[in-house]
Amino acid sequence: LKPKWFAPHVAYTIAKFGMSMCVLGMAEEFCGQGIAVNALWPRTPIATAALQVIEGTSTAGARVPEIVADAAHAVLVRDARGFSGNFLIDEDVLRDAGCADFDRYAVEPGQPLLPDLPRSARRSTGPLPARICMLGSSHSSCRSCRAGT
Repeated sequence: LKPKWFAPHVAYTIAKFGMSMCVLGMAEEFCGQGIAVNALWPRTPIATAALQVIEGTSTAGARVPEIVADAAHAVLVRDARGFSGNFLIDEDVLRDAGCADFDRYAVEPGQPLLPDLPRSARRSTGPLPARICMLGSSHSSCRSCRAGT
């Protein structure tokens, strides 16, 4: 962990990390009951009232909330017993489900999309893997690491 990546948005990072721990813990806790727990995050800012309170932020490079709703639907219709404990990005979920037209989700089609706010602090802007283990694959605490994925 490098502190420079946390400095500009420590509260947001703490919230995301907390959500990640909840996903991992609850996915393992409820797996025997057929209940899936996954996290779904946007690739870009989403044009909501929350974005409007951030001074100097434009929605021109954002997407509409429907992209997250459509991605959530794609996740919710999957088999809960075989798809749990994942950290997902809305665009990746929809692309995997066959969506190829993302212009319909743009607030202003043709405008360059902005990265989601905390992603702008990452060195890589490439796609995130569909499954990320916070602990690494050298332990046996989560099902994905026990399975070698």
